[in-house]
Amino acid sequence: MTLPTYWCWALPLGDAATDARYIPMVPDSSARIVTIGETGADLATATTDDIVGWGLGEGEVGITFNGWGYAGRDPELYRHPSDALTNGDATQSPFFANGIADSRAWIRDYIQQYVANQAANPSIPDPTAFWMDYEEAFFVAAQFVTNWSFIKADPRWATEVCFFGKRTWADVDTEYTLGDPPDPGGNGGGVNTAWNNLITPLLKEASAFALSRGCFELVTAQWQRVKTANWKTTHLGLETNNVSFEYAADVQYHGTHQGVVLYASSFASLQGQWDSEMGSVSLPKPYSPWIQFIGEGGVTALTVDDYLSLNVTRSMLYGIEDILLWGDPVGDSAVEANWNVWVAAARTAEVVGTAQLRAIEEADEMSNKAAQTYIKHPSEVRVATVSFKHKLSSGDGITGTPTVVAAPSGPTISSIQINTVAVNGEYINAAVGEAVQFTVSGGTDGTAYRLTVVATTTGGETLVGLTDITVEDEA
Repeated sequence: MTLPTYWCWALPLGDAATDARYIPMVPDSSARIVTIGETGADLATATTDDIVGWGLGEGEVGITFNGWGYAGRDPELYRHPSDALTNGDATQSPFFANGIADSRAWIRDYIQQYVANQAANPSIPDPTAFWMDYEEAFFVAAQFVTNWSFIKADPRWATEVCFFGKRTWADVDTEYTLGDPPDPGGNGGGVNTAWNNLITPLLKEASAFALSRGCFELVTAQWQRVKTANWKTTHLGLETNNVSFEYAADVQYHGTHQGVVLYASSFASLQGQWDSEMGSVSLPKPYSPWIQFIGEGGVTALTVDDYLSLNVTRSMLYGIEDILLWGDPVGDSAVEANWNVWVAAARTAEVVGTAQLRAIEEADEMSNKAAQTYIKHPSEVRVATVSFKHKLSSGDGITGTPTVVAAPSGPTISSIQINTVAVNGEYINAAVGEAVQFTVSGGTDGTAYRLTVVATTTGGETLVGLTDITVEDEA
C-alpha cells in the first residue's frame, strides 16, 4: 500500500519541507508563467536551475507550465492567428495546424536545452511528469454557434487532421451526423442544447489532439516513462452544474489528456461527485487530482480536516498515487504554521484511508477464501464459485462467456455460467451477475490445481479471478 505523493505548486515549508512526499513542482511558481518571447530553452534552464537548487532527484521532477499555449503567448498552440477562420476569427477556430507547428518547435527547443543541461550536469534527472496548466484548451460548443457555418465551409473541414485516428471534421461529421445549431444566433442552451451536447466532446477531443501533437508526443518520445496530463477546466463562464468558480478538486487523467472537474461548496456534494465521477467506468485511469488549499479560489465552506479527509481518502481508495496541490495554505505562505496544519490533517486522512483500504482488502480476501480452498475426491463433481463482487465498479456486472483454465491440465471444467441467483455463503457473497460458477470433475489424486477465471464486465473491463482445488482420495 503506497501513500500519495504531494506535488506542490508553491515551495513546501515547515513539516511539508521535511516530508519527502511533498515535492515542489518546477520551475518556480514565478518562473513557470510563460511570457511573450520566452523560448523553450529559457524555460528549460529555469527548470534545471531549480532542480539543482532544490536538490531534486530521480522521481522528483514534476514540470508545470502556466500559460503555455495561450492566445497571445509564445507559443500560441490554440487560437493561432494563422489558424483563423475565413471571417478572420481565431478565437472560435477548431483548426490548430499552425499552432501545433509553432508549439512543436518550442517544445523541441525546451527538450534540446534540457538534455544539454543534463550533459553539463549529470546530476539532473529526467522529468517525472509534465502537468500542463492550459485552461483555455477545452472549448465548449456554445462558443462556436455563431461561427459554425464558417467552420463547415472552411476547406480545412475535409483536409486537416484534427482528431486522434487521423480523422478530419468531415470524418467526424460522417461518424456522428453533426448537423447545425437550431438557433445560429443563440448559445449552447435552449433549442441548441442537444447540438451543444454532441459537439462539445468533439471540441474537447480536437483540443486534446492538438495538445498531444504540439507537446506530449515529443515529450514522451524523449522520456518514455514520463507522465503527461493537462489541467482541464470548464472556465469561460460555463462551469459544471452552473455553480460559481468554487471547486475543491480538479481531476485530470493521463492518456487523452482530458479530465473531469469536481465542483462543490459542501462536503456532501463533493463526496457525491467524487463517487459518481471517479467511480465511472468510462473514465480512463490513472487520475491525478488538483486540490486547492482552503481559502484559495473561494474554497472556504469546508474545514481543513473535512476537506482532506475527503480528497485524500478518496484518492487512496481510487488508487491515485499523485495529488497536486494548487496555491498556498490559507494566509501568508511564508508562515510555516499554515503548512503544518495542512500536513497534520493530511496525515490523519492517510491513516483513515489506510484503514479503509485494509478493510476492503480483508473483505475481498474473505469473500474468496472458500473458493480458494476446494478439496475434492477424484470421482466427485463439485460446483465452484468465484466472486468478482469487490472488483466490479458500481453498477457493473459480469457479461458474455467467462473462461476457466486449469493448470496443470487434468480436471474437466464444464457448465461455466454467470450466477443467476444470489450467492450467500459463509465467505462468499455475490449478487446476481457478480460471480462465475462452474463444475469441476476428474483430476489426479494428490494434485493441486490453480483455476484461472477470466470474465468481461458490462463496463468493458476484463477481470481475472483465481481459485485452487486439490484432488485427494480420502480413503
